[in-house]
Amino acid sequence: MAINNSEARELHFDVSTGLKTVLGSELITDDEVAIFELVKNSFDAEATQVDLFFGRDRIVIADNGVGMSFDDIENKWLFVAYSSKRLSNRTSDFRDGIAERRHYAGSKGIGRFSSDRLGQSITLQTRTQSDHPKEVHSVAVDWSLFDVDHHKRFDSVGVTYTIQPDGFDLPDIIGSLSNGTVITIENLLCNWDRDKILKLKSGLAKLINPFGAESDGFRIVIHAPEQEQADNSEKQQAQAKGEELSPNALVNGAVGNFIFSTLREKTTYIEIQIDPSQNTIESILVDRGELIYRIREPNSYPLLQNSGFRCELFFLNQSAKMTFARRMGVPSVQFGSVFLFRNDFRIFPIGEEGDDWYKMDRRKQQGYARFLGTRDVIGRIDVAGTDEHFQEASSRNTGLIETPAVKELQQCFMDHCLKRLERYVVPVTFVDAEDKLTSDVSRLLTDPGRARVATAIAKLVDNSNIELIEYSKRLVGILNERSSQFEASLASLRAIAEKTKDETLFQNIEEAEKRFEELRRSEEAAKRQADEERAAKEAARLQADAERKAKEEAQERARLAERSAVKFQEQLEEEKSRTLFLSSITRTYALTEA
Repeated sequence: MAINNSEARELHFDVSTGLKTVLGSELITDDEVAIFELVKNSFDAEATQVDLFFGRDRIVIADNGVGMSFDDIENKWLFVAYSSKRLSNRTSDFRDGIAERRHYAGSKGIGRFSSDRLGQSITLQTRTQSDHPKEVHSVAVDWSLFDVDHHKRFDSVGVTYTIQPDGFDLPDIIGSLSNGTVITIENLLCNWDRDKILKLKSGLAKLINPFGAESDGFRIVIHAPEQEQADNSEKQQAQAKGEELSPNALVNGAVGNFIFSTLREKTTYIEIQIDPSQNTIESILVDRGELIYRIREPNSYPLLQNSGFRCELFFLNQSAKMTFARRMGVPSVQFGSVFLFRNDFRIFPIGEEGDDWYKMDRRKQQGYARFLGTRDVIGRIDVAGTDEHFQEASSRNTGLIETPAVKELQQCFMDHCLKRLERYVVPVTFVDAEDKLTSDVSRLLTDPGRARVATAIAKLVDNSNIELIEYSKRLVGILNERSSQFEASLASLRAIAEKTKDETLFQNIEEAEKRFEELRRSEEAAKRQADEERAAKEAARLQADAERKAKEEAQERARLAERSAVKFQEQLEEEKSRTLFLSSITRTYALTEA
């Protein structure tokens, strides 16, 4: 057919069956992430529990969420790249509370393809509360059919839909469901052994927001009948050693969320939260159970105002690291550093071992003893928002797409979380080697420790924008007047008193200054008296030395005179002897001549 060059024609894209692979096994490059995507779908379906079953050649993921109707299956689940959650995420108000779960963990419309990474075939069972009490919608998909010929159109490969009249087909260990969704993956592409499932369980513990464990009531339970014997063996060994066994050390059972409160009494941590009503940032720093300060300042991040930004950041001293390893069963460095949660679900792989999304390690290389890195801290950041501001990359293992809001989030973490923690830990804890090993504030209750704390707070509040709401009265106060840090600490205390308008502290400072002045005058008088006594003693000593020297000189002269007299006497006696001898010779000679 001849085509007129001036004639405009409408063309359309054709989609190959190869799209399945692009959106499935090639996009989801990690088995754990594939499971994460399916768990996220359960969370978004308002489920309170999701059960993961690992059998010999199948994986079952069952949740008690709202389920899907036939219309949902046909017009949503089978509609590639369509997501009703994306629309919800774009229109919902940022100020909706995180715990109310009005935002969604996923919004790409491709999470269903993650099962292609796990196995060749998938069966979807689902039922809503309004459906027939026993009838369950069932869709069977054979992913291998899409790989036969990539020249075929995507929609030319059919899937099988049936209605199951007897309810859900589930492993007995999971129990029954009245509504929800069950995904069964068969013809698995890899072997899920004990180590692999334990690694997944550890990842799931970090996937769910630890803060959401109480507010959402979302629970993940793993069932692996073939691992029950090994679990019992682990329990017996731990019991024999008298050790506490971490829940995530066992394959079977609920996934244990890491609760950061286990570290609160062991180390230093800072909490930062943006108050949208006041458009302020409020920060609280606590050191081993002792509140050090609480401050408020204007929020300079407009895109975060209604994001529900909240951060908890913990400095891991030696005591905290030991507590972490004992409770979690792994060293803190292997667990990760600072995790980012968007709409209650973790953004992978931010916070993983070796990940430096916040550029902490790059900065630490510039000053090893001055900065904190990923090995020194652990924590989390919570935000809620639409895809416009916080959109997860489609590959699901590359974090967030960079947007102005994401840049503000990173800057807020660096300036108000990490640096604030550093400005306390470095000058207060690092200078005392023993304090790093202590799980309480006993070493800070000394005069040098209290002086360091006061100085750190004074430097912090030396900013007109910062309001000091509360501080530790136990650590920040008047030192002993005889302490070498007393005078230096008064300047810090005066700055804190001025910031808080604390009249009591002002009065205490003035009284301490008077006592110090009196002590100084007393010490000066005592010093003068001591100097006078020392001068008198020195004069007496010099006089005594002079007299002793004169006496010694007189004695020496007497000894010399005595030696001279003795010598003269000896010479006289010798002369007398010589004279007598000569006289005797002369007489003898005269007699001889005569």
